[in-house]
Amino acid sequence: MSKTTHETLDGHLTQLRLPTIKHHYHEYSTIAVEHEQPYDEYLLSLIDKECEVRAQNKIAPKGLKLSQDFPLVHWPQRSS
Repeated sequence: MSKTTHETLDGHLTQLRLPTIKHHYHEYSTIAVEHEQPYDEYLLSLIDKECEVRAQNKIAPKGLKLSQDFPLVHWPQRSS
């Protein structure tokens, strides 16, 4: 992909507010070529990833990370 094409695509994805697709499209396209994946499957995998991330972001309150991002803490038991 030429630099101009890459820059234009990045700009459009930013304008359309598709950050996950912007972040992953180059990696996914490389994998698709290596595995001779049809274009529609490549596109579906990108859109699935965007939907997955948006669903996770919708569940987590803004500004807070999901619990999976933090190490598990074992709190001491209260003594009676």
